[in-house]
Amino acid sequence: MEIKDLVQMASDRKYSDFNDTAKEMLMKKVAENPKMVDLYSKLDAAKHAEKMDEVSGDKAEYKKFFDKKLKKFGVTSPDELEGADKKKFFDEIDSEWDGEAEED
Repeated sequence: MEIKDLVQMASDRKYSDFNDTAKEMLMKKVAENPKMVDLYSKLDAAKHAEKMDEVSGDKAEYKKFFDKKLKKFGVTSPDELEGADKKKFFDEIDSEWDGEAEED
């Protein structure tokens, strides 16, 4: 697609197609630019951290709880666990942690 195609869609009053195509073209340009990819990944990480603050209640208390579970499983990161052990680890986290803002 090119700009002239967008202009044609607009003149034909195909606004939904125009909107979808314009977004697609913009995202393609963003994906081709390494600086923009880096910026978007930083924004996503910031959004995730903000969401974790909202959901996890007391961050220090959750970290302490999480670290205690890691120690119980004999690892320093959940990435070190595999298969059934990893599932068991996260099942225990889910069933035992009761954060203030956590939803079922």
